[in-house]
Amino acid sequence: MAKENIDTIDMGFQKIEIDLTRFDKEPDSENLPILPTRNLVLFPNLTVSFELGRDSALALARYAEKECVPVGIVCQINPEEETPAVTTGLFKYGTYADVLSVFERPDGAHSALVRARGKFRIMGRGTNPGVWLTARVKPVADNNDKSEELGLVCEQIKAVGLEALGINDPTNLTPAVRQIDDNTTLVNFLCTNLPFDPKSKNELLGRFSTVRWGFLQR
Repeated sequence: MAKENIDTIDMGFQKIEIDLTRFDKEPDSENLPILPTRNLVLFPNLTVSFELGRDSALALARYAEKECVPVGIVCQINPEEETPAVTTGLFKYGTYADVLSVFERPDGAHSALVRARGKFRIMGRGTNPGVWLTARVKPVADNNDKSEELGLVCEQIKAVGLEALGINDPTNLTPAVRQIDDNTTLVNFLCTNLPFDPKSKNELLGRFSTVRWGFLQR
């Protein structure tokens, strides 16, 4: 295993070494395994961790990590529902993701560390339902506008965001925001982590990144 292929990710209570070259499979758009979340709307090109509260989610995450199979991260409409249906229980947009690691936290809960890829729209149930939830999906393109005008807008968004976090930052987002120097990554990070409702976030996920910039500017 070549050392240059290994990434070390510091989770605070432990460091995880991951060979990213393992995760090169294409998503199965006809039968994509779906990992539903109760409140998380994940935007593209971010690496995040979240708790796996259901046995079914833990089983899928472990399978995806072992087999290096991409999954779909989709927020459910009703966070209290235990078994959301693909066509009625989930928001319509999600994100392809690789499950880089499944680990146990000091409190005994299990979490998944995932790396988001691009986004998709759910078109219906999977063509070959199996042990877990599957969906037929369609990739959704995004734009990565690098114009000077939008760059200035993003600088303003970052400044306002840091000002707001200086007043109230319960999850300690400030250091991460300060370190992000790519405009699209910054917008996706803020959209994923800022505390506004999942329905609005999912609508933003389905739009171009430039539209998300405008939303955050408000």
